[in-house]
Amino acid sequence: MMPSHSKVGLRLSQKEIVFLNNILNEVCHGFRVREFAVQIGMQERDALRLLGTLQVMAKQMTSEEGQSAPRDTTVVLDLSRRELVALRNAIGVVIRELGSEEFETRVGTAPGAAKAVLTELSNFIGAAGENRN
Repeated sequence: MMPSHSKVGLRLSQKEIVFLNNILNEVCHGFRVREFAVQIGMQERDALRLLGTLQVMAKQMTSEEGQSAPRDTTVVLDLSRRELVALRNAIGVVIRELGSEEFETRVGTAPGAAKAVLTELSNFIGAAGENRN
């Protein structure tokens, strides 16, 4: 059985990092999430710490002149299962809270694309859980 504190590496593009950053920014600063720890799956202070990590990574992928990294540039983000679950839950909360009209404006991604990421994360979390036994 895999220890609960072990991490998995996700290879992410700059666009994906910015998306996840924007999602966490919304749940931490954009609107009030009632029972944050229950809905998101981690304490708000831990979500803020993860948000800070994403912000640093996004900044590292931007040149001093403000240019984005080449399209094929990716970085590996090491996440615990708890962090993966929190990201998945945060996407769902933001989709529900903002609705389709406001979602793309505030997050920078179409709701359909966000739902695809939500499904992908859910599948990944499920597969990771099966591999832990």
